[in-house]
Amino acid sequence: MNKFIPENDKCIFTGSTLILPAISIGNVPQLAIDLLITTLSLQRIGFLEDENVLPIAGASEHTAGNGITVAIEGKKKKRNAFIENLLAFIKESNFSKVILLSSADATYRIDDQLIGIPLRFLATSEIPNDLLEKSNTLGLKLMEKIPKNEYETSIQDYHKKQDDDQGLPQIPGGGISKYLFHNTRDAFLLSDYTNSLLNLSSHKDTIKWKAPSSWTSLFGKPFEQELYE
Repeated sequence: MNKFIPENDKCIFTGSTLILPAISIGNVPQLAIDLLITTLSLQRIGFLEDENVLPIAGASEHTAGNGITVAIEGKKKKRNAFIENLLAFIKESNFSKVILLSSADATYRIDDQLIGIPLRFLATSEIPNDLLEKSNTLGLKLMEKIPKNEYETSIQDYHKKQDDDQGLPQIPGGGISKYLFHNTRDAFLLSDYTNSLLNLSSHKDTIKWKAPSSWTSLFGKPFEQELYE
C-alpha cells in the first residue's frame, strides 16, 4: 500500500488536483512536469513510499540551497501492484481532479491524427462539465481507436478481462516504457495545454516556460561547431 510522507504538517488533498506523469515513450510527461515545477516554483509537500518501487535519493534542483529529491525505479513485474496502491491512495485522498499526462508513438497515428493539434485526451464519465467544455474550447479531441499492434503493450494489458469493444483506445508507447528521444518541444506543448486546461498560472498570455538545470545535460553537450567547418 502507498504511504504518503508529508514534508511538514499532514497534507489534506480534498478538493485539490493531482497531476501525474505516466512513464511513457519519449519521457514527454516527465519533461512537462519538470517545466511546471520549475516555472511555477512549486514546493514539495511530500512523497509516496511504495514497496513495489526502489527508493532513490539525489540532489534537488528545484530548491535553493541544500535539498534532496526522491525518485523511484519500478521493479520488474510489479506494475499492477503499484497501480493498485496508487489508485487506493488517490481514492483515499479525495482529489477533485486527477490528470494523467502521457505520450504515444506518433508512428501509429491514423489519418485523422495527421493534421491539427497532436494532443488527445481520455476521460471518465465523472469528468466535470467545465473541464470538458474547456477541452473543447482548446480544440482537444477525444482519443480515437488505433489498431492494436501485436508487439505493443498498453493500459489494456492491465484490464485483461475487459471486452475489446468496450475497452480503452490503444495508446502506442503509452505503457510503462522509457526511450530517450529529443522531446523537449513536445514537453513544452503538453505543458502549454495542461496550463490552459487547469489555469495553473496567473499569466493571461502565453507563459514563458523555464527549463530545470538538469536539462543542460539531458542530451549531453553539443558538438563544437569547428567540427563542421
